[in-house]
Formats: sequence, structure tokens, C-alpha cells
Amino acid sequence: MKKQFRRGEIYWANNTYSNGHIQSSLRPYLIVSNNYNNEYSGTLTAIPLTTADKKFLPTHFNIFVNNKWNTVLCEHITSIDKTETQGFVAQLDDQQMKQVEEKIKIQLDLKGE
Repeated sequence: MKKQFRRGEIYWANNTYSNGHIQSSLRPYLIVSNNYNNEYSGTLTAIPLTTADKKFLPTHFNIFVNNKWNTVLCEHITSIDKTETQGFVAQLDDQQMKQVEEKIKIQLDLKGE
């Protein structure tokens, strides 16, 4: 039975396709792709989380996950292969996802409602 990934879920994943300032290594990723994509595509659109201290950016969103504060790095929207996921971490609630969506709008310079 294949895993059903859902928007707003956080999974451990290992993004091996990165270098420079791109986040890499095994870390939590927040799924932001739509659920149709999540069902039928081999990839997920996701945002990495970090526990490292970061300079505040308007694209950062802080959440408490895995018994520690994490920063969702909405300026690092990326694709991860489903086969790179290694375990469920948490599910954001609707209010948290709305806040993440606002940070994504800032990153992509999307205007409007």
C-alpha cells in the first residue's frame, strides 16, 4: 500500500540534490503541494525546516515540532522525491497553514487575497 501524503504534513526527508545555500541532509520538510499532486506525482513540493538560529526574514515561520522550535524556511521551496521521505513528524493545523501560505506569498511576490 502506498503512503498517502497530505498538504500540511511534515516528514523527515533527505534532499540529496542540494549544494551551496540550499538546505540538505536529513531534516523535516513541510508538504505544501496540493493533494492531487501528492497522490499522483512521484514528487512533493515541500519546504525545509531548521532548528538553527536564523536571521529573521519575513518568509520565516516558527513552529514547535519534535519538542523544539523550528523555522519553516519559506524562501527554500523545493521538490523532494517521495522515496526520500523517512517518516511522519507532525501535521500543521489550518491556522498554521494559513500563516505559511502568507509567507509563501511574500516569497513569490503574489498580490491579492
